[in-house]
Amino acid sequence: MKILYVHHNPGKGGSSNSLRLMLEALVKQADIELLITCPPGPAFGRFEKSGFNVIPSPIPYPLVTTSGVRFQLLTLARSFLKKRNYDFYREIFQKYQPDIIHFNEIGLYPYVEIAKKMGFKTVLHSRVAADHRFKRINKYVIQQINNFTDHLIAIDYSVIESLKGLEAEYSVVYNPFHITEELKSYKPVHLDDPIINVTFLSNLLVHKGIKDVIRTAVILKNKPNIQFNIAGSNVRDQNFYRSLPGKLFDLTGIYPDLEKWADNQISRHNLTNIEMLGHVSDIDALLKNTHILLMPNHMNEPSRSVFEAGIYGIPSIISLKDKVEDLVEDGYNGFIVTEKSPHEIAEKILELKKNRDLLKRMGQNARSRFLNLNDSKKSAEQIFAVYKSLSNS
Repeated sequence: MKILYVHHNPGKGGSSNSLRLMLEALVKQADIELLITCPPGPAFGRFEKSGFNVIPSPIPYPLVTTSGVRFQLLTLARSFLKKRNYDFYREIFQKYQPDIIHFNEIGLYPYVEIAKKMGFKTVLHSRVAADHRFKRINKYVIQQINNFTDHLIAIDYSVIESLKGLEAEYSVVYNPFHITEELKSYKPVHLDDPIINVTFLSNLLVHKGIKDVIRTAVILKNKPNIQFNIAGSNVRDQNFYRSLPGKLFDLTGIYPDLEKWADNQISRHNLTNIEMLGHVSDIDALLKNTHILLMPNHMNEPSRSVFEAGIYGIPSIISLKDKVEDLVEDGYNGFIVTEKSPHEIAEKILELKKNRDLLKRMGQNARSRFLNLNDSKKSAEQIFAVYKSLSNS
């Protein structure tokens, strides 16, 4: 079976790691000839290192609304300007003649239309929740998906909940995590430490909730033995912010310098309960010393760091606009709070600090849930079942 996988993101984020794990497991257990198109960048290097046949491609900019992301109309306009990239993908589809083309992000539905009209079977992977503010755009996107997608795969049920009017066949396949034998036998040893370590693990972006984290730390600054560890940095380096375009992007809020903003807040409020860690290379060591993962993003879906931490026995506090309990079940393996609610977050942290038995129990529940949901072999089996059903249809 020939599979062409269209990857859109050249970046250094964790999503390409999850994808790489799933694809590695897939080719090990199934008779698949796999080709990946990917823009040059860190993700391209990871795929090549894993031995995949990777073709450098122009960036196929997604054309979709994403919950919580600002300046969406600018993003959509950029996508329209990049329509010239379509010719490259038409040529690849024609040259490779795959049995199935798998597009790795929902915003690639215009490319799905091209593939479908050329006679190919199509799979579309949805990793983001749609922004309900853009009803007309979302309605059009769903219509296009219904018309041209043979099967949609969502990373969780929050994504499905946001796709109002979806009629295409779909499956939920959770992002995989590399679960080693050592990790399977891991036992947390730090849970009785007097200090509660609350970790935020993400790039510093407004829609990731970094401002809510800082504001929560302000609320709790006089509460002893609570430490906030912020692991992440700006998506642009400081050289960018020293340039004229960088200064304009910061001023307009398109790409704000949130490292500077956080440092100013720490100084202004005399926050001794925050440590800005910047980019952290040893995530495992950080998580082994974490009691609570805090991910109060504004994207109306959980972050991948929820299961990364959960496998280490760490409960999460997340925010959702629409409460969907599949990754995090409120009160079972974490807490779900409303978006942009630092006071609610502070209350939940204090509750877990006070009730260590609840903290341990939630961590155990998180570990049990994510060892099952996020196994790469299981994810690969589910993906292959989709491919097999399409090839037989």
